[in-house]
Amino acid sequence: MEVGFISNPQEEKNLLWETFRTRLARSMFNATKSYFMQVPPDGTLWAAQKERNRTHKVRSGESLSLLAQRYNVNISSIREANNLRSDVVQIGQVLTIPST
Repeated sequence: MEVGFISNPQEEKNLLWETFRTRLARSMFNATKSYFMQVPPDGTLWAAQKERNRTHKVRSGESLSLLAQRYNVNISSIREANNLRSDVVQIGQVLTIPST
């Protein structure tokens, strides 16, 4: 990962400064960690945790059947997890998506 140019005097000075390198490393670590928590690779602990805590905010054009297909779950399991009496969902409604 390129983080500066040695040919640039200010960037060279920053890269030689231990505090700058520490902050830079911490920022890169936090950004990487945040990304993988949001988009975890299959089979990882983060993926398992995200799967257990999935929610979905209904947007225009979405239906229960579309969401069931998208998340690879049964319509009835989404209805049960959200105490829904019908297949009707409202825009803005936040649904719990059960794990498969």
